[in-house]
Amino acid sequence: MASISDLPPELITKILLARFTQPPVCAFHLLAPGWNICQREYRELQKTIKVARVDTYIVPAKGHQGEISSTFDHEECDHIFLPVMEDPRKFEALSPFYHRELVREWASNTLIVVAQQARWVESLLANIKDTDCLLRSPETMCLLPYEEERYTRTPTDDTHSHSTNASDDVDAGKDRLPVLSTIEQNETSKFCFQLIRHLMLNTSPRLMGARAEEFGALPSTPATGITRRNVQMIEELLWSERKTWLELDWGRLERLETLFIDVRNYGSGIVEGVDADDLYEMAESLSGKNLKLLVIAGLRSYKLFPGVELLNIEEVERWETDSGETQAGRSLDGYNWWLVFRDAVRPGGKLVFVDKRVGELKLPVFSSWNDVP
Repeated sequence: MASISDLPPELITKILLARFTQPPVCAFHLLAPGWNICQREYRELQKTIKVARVDTYIVPAKGHQGEISSTFDHEECDHIFLPVMEDPRKFEALSPFYHRELVREWASNTLIVVAQQARWVESLLANIKDTDCLLRSPETMCLLPYEEERYTRTPTDDTHSHSTNASDDVDAGKDRLPVLSTIEQNETSKFCFQLIRHLMLNTSPRLMGARAEEFGALPSTPATGITRRNVQMIEELLWSERKTWLELDWGRLERLETLFIDVRNYGSGIVEGVDADDLYEMAESLSGKNLKLLVIAGLRSYKLFPGVELLNIEEVERWETDSGETQAGRSLDGYNWWLVFRDAVRPGGKLVFVDKRVGELKLPVFSSWNDVP
C-alpha cells in the first residue's frame, strides 16, 4: 500500500501548504485589532454616523493628477484578500527540504502579520538592561530588520542573547531561509526578511498607555534604589519601543510590495514620544520603495479625525509645485500626509488611510424593551 512519502515532492509540498494555509481573509479584518474595519457589528449605524472613514489615493505618474475616493463603509468591493499562513519557522521536525519550501512560501507569498507583545520582566528587583525588549517577541525580533538592533542570536545556537553593541553582526540574530547543504548555505542563503512581500504591523491599544509598573512585580517592601532605577529603565524602553514599527530598516526589505501599518498610538493622545516628525522620518525612509499598496491606520484618528467631508484631489495634492515636486508636504498647519507618504508608492499604486473618530462602537444591551431608558 502506497504512503504519502511515495508521492512526488511537488505534490507533498502542495499538501503541506494546504495544511498550513488558512482560509482567505480580508486584510482589513486583521489590521488594527479592536477596530473591526471589515466585519462591523453595527455596520449600517456606523455608516450613517460616519464613525470610520477609508480614503484611497491612486498615485499618479509624475506631472499628472491622481485620483481620490472616500467611503464610510466596507463593502464587498473593498475587501483585500491576501493568503495567510501559520508561521512554519518552528516546524523543524519536517525534512529540511519541506521545511525550506514552507518557510519560503510563507515569507514570499503570504501576508505576515506582526503584533506587539508585552514581556513580563517578573520582579522589578531584577537587573533590567537598556537592551531589553518589552513589546517585541523573540519571533518578531528574529524576523524583521531594525535600524537599531538590540537582539541577536548566534548562528550556531537557537538560544537568544542580547547584543551589547549596535555595530555587532546583527544579521546573526535573524532567521535564515532553511538550507539543505553547506554549499547552498555559502552560495544562496537568504534571510527570511529579504523574501517578505506582504507585511502588516499592528499596535496594541492595551499597551498604548501601559505604565512601567505593569511590566513587573513590585516588592512588598518599600521601593529601593534598584526598583526606582528599573521602573525608570522600563519607562525609557517603552518610550523607545512604541516607535519600533517606525524604525524598521526598510531598505533591507528588498521585495516588499504591500505594507499595512497601524499607528494608532500617534492620534490617541495617550502615548508620549510618537510625534509627527517621527512619522515624517518613517515616510522619508520608505521613499522609493515602489510599493503597490500602502495602508496606514490611525494617522488621522481620534482627536485628529478629519471630519466627514469628502476629499477632492486638489486638497490631496496641495503644496505641490508646477514641476510635480512636493514642498516637503508641510505648511504652518502641519503635514500633508498624502504627499509625505506618496513617494513610497509606485505610479498606479494605492495609498490608503483608515481612520476612526472613536474606538469600537459599544451599544448597551437590554434584556427587554422595558429596560430601555
